[in-house]
Amino acid sequence: MAVLCIYLLVRDAVADTCSTGPSPLSPPDMYFSRFLCGYSSGVNYMTTSDARLAMTYPISALMGSVSADYGGVLAFAMSVYNCAQEYGTAHGGIAAKRVVSLDLPRAQTSDPSMRIVQFTACCADDDSFSMYSVQNVRFRTANGTELGIGAEFCRHPQPWVRMPEGYTFAGLVTQFPEDRANGPDWIHRLAFIAVRGEQLPDCSSQQGQGG
Repeated sequence: MAVLCIYLLVRDAVADTCSTGPSPLSPPDMYFSRFLCGYSSGVNYMTTSDARLAMTYPISALMGSVSADYGGVLAFAMSVYNCAQEYGTAHGGIAAKRVVSLDLPRAQTSDPSMRIVQFTACCADDDSFSMYSVQNVRFRTANGTELGIGAEFCRHPQPWVRMPEGYTFAGLVTQFPEDRANGPDWIHRLAFIAVRGEQLPDCSSQQGQGG
């Protein structure tokens, strides 16, 4: 099985992929996976969701960063839509020294075997500090290639979640403890959004147009 971890560059590089985006999608059927990492009870969480943009625009990229100061947890993530014309809500909140980007449409539109068919996350240690939080996000394509964003090491890998047939990955839902709302915090729990349909943006074909 091929393994490909993509750790590219920052928001400005994503924004340069195209100058105009495709027409918004019609509101599609949406799929939400179960939450991975964190705790299913005993903690009051606040939720951040990409659902509003995910049901309107195709996803272009996923940005994220890891905080070494907090035990290698996924400190920040943001979904990018409509060829970088729309940015999702920030997931997490720790200031990042290095933000990386995973270019999703280029891989999925260039080769059907690179379409995302499974996703998962890795969890940190289950202790009072790390709280079993998310360390990285991983995707598996139809040909077995793995794409990842987040920490390169993994304390507690989670089972792969299979994409429903006929759906396309579209964004994230994340949670962090309610009592940390006024301070910096990272991503504790994570679920995946997928939308019914095959429409994907071809941002590479629009490079150099306009702007």
